[in-house]
Amino acid sequence: MKKKVVLIISSVLIIIIAIVVAIVLISKKSGNTEVTNEKGEVLSSTYITIDDIFINDSYVNKNNPDVKEVCLFYTLSTQDKNLSASSASIHIKINDMNDYSSYDGFNMLDATESSLTPNFYYSRYVENINVGSSKKFLATFKIPEGDLQGGKSIKLMDNNIPDIDKISFSTDFIKHAINYDEIAKTVDLDGYNKEMDLRSPADEKTINEVNKQLSDAYVTFFANNIYYRMEFGTSNDFTITAGSLSNNGIYIIKKGYLALSYDNGATIKVYVPYEFNQSGELTIHPETAFDVNQ
Repeated sequence: MKKKVVLIISSVLIIIIAIVVAIVLISKKSGNTEVTNEKGEVLSSTYITIDDIFINDSYVNKNNPDVKEVCLFYTLSTQDKNLSASSASIHIKINDMNDYSSYDGFNMLDATESSLTPNFYYSRYVENINVGSSKKFLATFKIPEGDLQGGKSIKLMDNNIPDIDKISFSTDFIKHAINYDEIAKTVDLDGYNKEMDLRSPADEKTINEVNKQLSDAYVTFFANNIYYRMEFGTSNDFTITAGSLSNNGIYIIKKGYLALSYDNGATIKVYVPYEFNQSGELTIHPETAFDVNQ
């Protein structure tokens, strides 16, 4: 009788093991790679991993003080199909009720801020992620403070990401940061340090050479469906014209940027990248700095 019981138990164990193995094989075959944390939150699936999410406490919306800036950092990876995505295509849905679009929240960060996390793609332009590769993204959202209270569920939506519906976590997972600098140091410290080095003062030789080549020069470019003309004077001054509007300003030469400052009713600061080619000729890239889509 004991032998019979043992045999029955052994048979049951074999069946259970077979079922577990079958489930694992089916999961692998279907590409199911969900990762659940100790709180039951799913922060990673086959194609997307949530790196971090913050509320930028330095953001102030004068027209609607209740609105907060939420910064979502995530990585897209693919091993079987090519993906296309942008920072403006993802949605956050809270408590299965309120839907917030990153398209509406885009440009809460200007280029001066978003460039502090250079390893995270932040643009309305679609980026391709090919099979066998991955890319980090940043998306920003305008969300009322009341919908960010603790204990609320968060889901993500994006038609470009196949299994994004498997991601689920709570508002308790969101961190607060005093400003975007603090966020950048947390999620992209190497990128932040490199960016800050580019913003540090240039040496005297570089300053003299940049000033020499910019003196009485001008550059034209097209951005935001607008034709721009930027004219440089002889004393770190410039005039920028967009359509029928012109503004005067000054620039400071950094290691990797011209730090522009001008007034069009509010003080505008723009970091324009520059570089020297092998022949020592200066090239500046205002079209990148002024493009509101990146």
